[in-house]
Amino acid sequence: MKIRNGFVSNSSSSNFIIIGVRRKDDCDCGSVSHNSDELEILAIDSDEYDYVEGIVIDDAEYLDEKSISLNELQEMAKKVSTILEIDISQVELVIGTRSC
Repeated sequence: MKIRNGFVSNSSSSNFIIIGVRRKDDCDCGSVSHNSDELEILAIDSDEYDYVEGIVIDDAEYLDEKSISLNELQEMAKKVSTILEIDISQVELVIGTRSC
């Protein structure tokens, strides 16, 4: 008999890393409409929020090894806060798994 350790699922899922802002559909978070090709929206299955808007660092079934400097992350956070017209303290590095 084989025993599988780790994550097992019959549905498709992907792992993600995004620097951005978590949002609820019914939330008035002060989001301003913008026409930026630099930001993406990832729908997330979570009780706390419905989607994350920001710069996707990785979104795949299996995350590859990747290295990003803190300076690069800081520049991404500044870009997100500027485009969304929010304080940089609201920008987060969000890591998780989502259905796709």
